[in-house]
Amino acid sequence: MSLTSITVRRFAGLLLGVVLSAGLVACGADPTPSVVIAATTTVPAPTATLPPAAPPPTAPAGVTEPPTLAPTAAPALAPATQVPDQATATTLPPATIPPTAADTLVPATAAPPPATSAPASDTPAASDTPAPATVTTAPAATPPAPGLTPTAAPVSAGSIVFVQHGATPGLAVIQPDGSGRRLLLPAGDLHTPRWSPNRRHIAYLRGSGTHADLWVVNADGSGARRLTNTPGVGEADERWSPDGTTLAYARSTDSNSDGQLDTQDPSEVWLIDSDGGHPRRLADGRDPAWAPDSKRLAFATNGKPDSAGAYGTGNTIDMINAQGQNRWSPIKIPAIPQDTSLVDPQAQFNAATIFLRYPAWAPSGQSVAFMAEGHSGLIVTASDKGTQPTLRDFQYEGNFAHVFWSPDGTKLLYEAAPPNGYSGVTVLTLADRHRFALGGRPGNSAYTPTWAPDSAHFVWVQPGNNSAVGADPTSNPAGALLVSNLTAGAPATTIQGAEAADPDWR
Repeated sequence: MSLTSITVRRFAGLLLGVVLSAGLVACGADPTPSVVIAATTTVPAPTATLPPAAPPPTAPAGVTEPPTLAPTAAPALAPATQVPDQATATTLPPATIPPTAADTLVPATAAPPPATSAPASDTPAASDTPAPATVTTAPAATPPAPGLTPTAAPVSAGSIVFVQHGATPGLAVIQPDGSGRRLLLPAGDLHTPRWSPNRRHIAYLRGSGTHADLWVVNADGSGARRLTNTPGVGEADERWSPDGTTLAYARSTDSNSDGQLDTQDPSEVWLIDSDGGHPRRLADGRDPAWAPDSKRLAFATNGKPDSAGAYGTGNTIDMINAQGQNRWSPIKIPAIPQDTSLVDPQAQFNAATIFLRYPAWAPSGQSVAFMAEGHSGLIVTASDKGTQPTLRDFQYEGNFAHVFWSPDGTKLLYEAAPPNGYSGVTVLTLADRHRFALGGRPGNSAYTPTWAPDSAHFVWVQPGNNSAVGADPTSNPAGALLVSNLTAGAPATTIQGAEAADPDWR
């Protein structure tokens, strides 16, 4: 099958998805794996049970941009049951941490956190046949978001940082029950905030495309500083090392002058110290991912650009140490399982993988999960040596994006992109192959998920359906921020009604 055909099928939208599904049913096969589609409900006013936040100081600390600087050379998921249409808010009281007096970044000599052991379920299983599941649905609606007030008050453990759009754009934090919403850094054109491992700093991107640069700000919103200044080069996918001393990120240029940065443009993986010092090129590639020991990274190589599709072809998942040494390619496309009947016995076709992306390390450091792109998208795990490649999920004529291990190593959380054009989110429990799905259908989309520290909750964004004909942005606003509880079997709780993006929970 040609790459042109793959591209047409991927982006044909809802009509093509319906036609393809009808054809498969006529042939007596259901190509779509059975999943549990989780319900979503509106909680008019989540009950705040968290300890009250410390009052802001008399004169909130303002944030000014420094001059431009050039850089120097868990428990198992609940069984699938009928979900009620309404549910009370789930209370997730985080422990309060004392404010820190440190307004500077962690020095490079900071000691790494104690090592933790991951359960044996990090190791890929020999087979992956999903358990039967029922499908439940419920309407989703979200209230408008109140305004935010800038503050320099310290944040507490378990806070969610996100990008706030609208009339008061910037970086904001909120507690997982919807209380304590605060604007930390009033500024526009921000993306992908990421907590440092000790929660004292937030890395983020400012600017878009080739104008995107890497910044870091203190957790109270003070001391914003620019780490990179690279005109014509765009930074992306910033990732803290687990010991908090270094940031990895990707750098790309619009080499084909098509006005966008994509996999047709070569990318490089770079490292920079958390205080902005010692920027250095690590390797050619994208999607950097730190191993838990902060000594190794995995990344997707560039492969061969191909104008016939959104992705190139023939790349690998490589690994390298943090000094840029001992690079090797343990995960190659020919080793990826292609038979989708390993997941769904009725879906007997070849996925025709051509590109690999988004590696993610298991907490044990012994396994890696990643996405495989082709005729149909795949979620795959393998050992850190590239052995035992195991097919975990597939999206018929669709795709996947970022994949994340749960902090306890028992589950995978990933973004799904079905051919109908409506994004979704899936949680896969590795031990029993139970799947919990959100979105992926008209009027109900979900994207940019991130785990809670307890591995039993996750936060995600509902992009709304404002582009659809007849959509009502009042009842279905874009950018609602929701928290799902995997153990309660209840609908997701809306904690921010609209205009949120890119959450990170720590």
